[in-house]
Amino acid sequence: MSEKNKYAEEWDVSAKFFYEQNVYDKLCTEISKYHVVLEVGCGTGYSTLMLVESGHKVISIEKNEVCIAKTKKLLEKHSIVIGNDITDINNNQVILLQCDIVKEMFFTEVLPKLNFDIVVCWNVGTDWTSNTIRNYFPEMLQYGLKPDQIMQNKESSYSELIIWNAAKCANLKHVPVQLGERGLFELNENAEIYAYYCGLKDEFGYECIEIKNYKIESLSSGGKTLGVNEEVFNQEKVQLILSSILLY
Repeated sequence: MSEKNKYAEEWDVSAKFFYEQNVYDKLCTEISKYHVVLEVGCGTGYSTLMLVESGHKVISIEKNEVCIAKTKKLLEKHSIVIGNDITDINNNQVILLQCDIVKEMFFTEVLPKLNFDIVVCWNVGTDWTSNTIRNYFPEMLQYGLKPDQIMQNKESSYSELIIWNAAKCANLKHVPVQLGERGLFELNENAEIYAYYCGLKDEFGYECIEIKNYKIESLSSGGKTLGVNEEVFNQEKVQLILSSILLY
């Protein structure tokens, strides 16, 4: 099984659990007034499905074609209208795009054609191979990470890169961005990572940062193995905090 397939299969189990436990619904509650959503990473479609069920139209970008295929199958099962014209979200419920938000081609060829009211980026992840970091190394350096930082914290470096590009994308379109993160503790002014999100707010010129914390249960063993702050959890379920970070 390829790494793309392995990731999609494992994440599908975790994402279905989130959907059934109304985890995605909590994030949707914080963005109810925004109609058209640009979703960074559809996973296997459960987050996209919840966005549609919450009343949104969704343009979803995803680099993993296996995830896109699973998303399409899930949405069709629920009779969601999927369009092919990326400029015509008004007559469709979902547009699925296979592209990579990190690569320059997305910003020069795809983003100018899209219209949306908010960017959401929830639970960043990807399939990992020996080439993953090599493929993103130039972008990570451009973002500002140093080589030793990247090699010591590969997955968190990748997550930072995706989150930063999501915020960049929102900034270029002059719309808010919502980030969804899982952690062991509540995200507030006393949390070390709070400064990171405030830094994003200031870098991209947002006036406000609004954070809501929710207690959730997450699968680890049996789904996509969960790691938080470089700690891997081997038990089946883990009690976590889900944080919605809205920059506007």
